[in-house]
Amino acid sequence: MKLNTLLAGALFTLISFGTFAQEDYKNVANIEVTGTARLDVMPDEIYVSITLRERIDGKNKVLVEVQEKEMKKGLQSVGIALENLTLSDSESDYVRINRRKQEVISIKRYTLKLATAEEVSKAFEKLDALKINDAYISRTEHSDIVALKRQLRIDAIKAAKEKADYLLEAIGEEAGHALEIRENTPNYFDNNFAYNNNVQRIGSYVEDLSNNEVELGFSKIRIEASVYVKFEIKRD
Repeated sequence: MKLNTLLAGALFTLISFGTFAQEDYKNVANIEVTGTARLDVMPDEIYVSITLRERIDGKNKVLVEVQEKEMKKGLQSVGIALENLTLSDSESDYVRINRRKQEVISIKRYTLKLATAEEVSKAFEKLDALKINDAYISRTEHSDIVALKRQLRIDAIKAAKEKADYLLEAIGEEAGHALEIRENTPNYFDNNFAYNNNVQRIGSYVEDLSNNEVELGFSKIRIEASVYVKFEIKRD
């Protein structure tokens, strides 16, 4: 009984202390501010999705393996390293095209990572020449996106401190310790192929390019960070 009484007393003391601490926290004079930072960067990782499937050319069936060999040779001929060409998901898929004959065609899907608009132009033109028309730009990224986001968070919290300082200086006060820091939901605006906000397929792109109707380019990726901070207002 005595042990239970002691435990109950200790628990009551902890709860009371926590309650008082929260009340003291609420009673501290403070200022609440939000700091933001943003950056626009050009993508340096451009991902192209390519699908190879068996096709009929005249009376001949062109196997995926043949197309794959020609594609790799063609990409190398325009200076694109094959190490940037990888299989997507599984190595191959099979699609039934005739239920009665139980005939299937093989399909292979690839992802090609490129770095510049010039490389994309060369790749698309070569794929089109090889009659590989199922290719499109799936997404763009920046190789240092993680480091950039981290720096933006730092810049955002510095901006919050700067805002608190100049607001309090206007009334003769000064910011003290940070009482609470919370990162707001970050905004990361991915960008699409600049020629078309939708997925741009190789056939229409190459046709427009040959007619000099489009200049290949990419819009910038916008990264933003926002941090909420509650600062104590110093008291003498």
